[in-house]
Amino acid sequence: MPNPDGQWITINYVNYFTLYGGGVLDGKGQDAWKANDCNTNKNCAKLPINLSLNFINNTIIHDITVKDSKNFQVNCISSHNVTFHNFHISAPGESINTDGIHIARSTSIKVIDSIIETGDDCISIGDESQDYHIQNVTCGPGHGISIGSLGKGAEEKDVTGITVIDCKFKQTQNGVRVKTWPSAPATLKDPSKIQISNVNIKNIKGTSNTKEVVILACSASHPCKDVTVADIDVSYVGSVAANALLSAWKEATAANTSSKVFIPPGKWTLSQVVLVGGTNKSPIELVVQGTLEAYSRFKENAQPRWSMDYYQLRQSFHPLRWWSFGRQGPRSLEAKRLQQK
Repeated sequence: MPNPDGQWITINYVNYFTLYGGGVLDGKGQDAWKANDCNTNKNCAKLPINLSLNFINNTIIHDITVKDSKNFQVNCISSHNVTFHNFHISAPGESINTDGIHIARSTSIKVIDSIIETGDDCISIGDESQDYHIQNVTCGPGHGISIGSLGKGAEEKDVTGITVIDCKFKQTQNGVRVKTWPSAPATLKDPSKIQISNVNIKNIKGTSNTKEVVILACSASHPCKDVTVADIDVSYVGSVAANALLSAWKEATAANTSSKVFIPPGKWTLSQVVLVGGTNKSPIELVVQGTLEAYSRFKENAQPRWSMDYYQLRQSFHPLRWWSFGRQGPRSLEAKRLQQK
């Protein structure tokens, strides 16, 4: 159970409880994120969770926004039959350790028809979790939906019956993942004693900025068992904005006449790019009409990691024409995949 002195709003031991109203719980976490050094300091200050729910049963939480917590946005521990519906969590991608909803040691938990935007896991699931149903949740920015990390303590109990269906992941580092410690109790010496079994990964559509769509890194001592992967339609797009710009630039530098490369109005997320002149001496103009934005995390500038649901992809990407003008008049270079916000 979380430290009762380290939370903002805590609700314990309530049966048949409803929280709603359309309001906002604003944790004002901006200054705390800047000071958060818990990744390197084991004795760092314990920051408060916006909404801490413990030992609650038969509960519905709906039409509420939780934003900018100094730590986790919400936790739900040792509870039963709790539903989060039309629930909105909002925090920027650079907010540190701001898991959207952390759930552990609970049964029959639902998160449905909700939007979670945060700087860490959209939903994180701890040990002794049973029968969680996550449906029609839009996640991103964030790290995706995570089970674990599991195996830190030797007495941890199983996680079973987790369903994630009809969810969208937009600009997230992962989709759904299971994280385990190398061994339990947590050390870095021995293979993990956590076995992943009875997993179905099916009917997934979208794009990825990494070449690996599904990674199965199973324990050497407890290998994965009964894992099904089917109906995966995920394309690798790499750094799409950078690729589009480089392609148009290459055409322009190869031309024997003066050229213009246009970046049209809108916001475009661009990873690291280097533009080098060609052998010809014809003038080149780079016309920036839109806004080029770097990735918010430093490492993403070089190797961005995000994924997007296919249907959202169709709405957010559109053909973009880079115009290069020569003696024969304009000719179009089409970059089909350039991210627009």
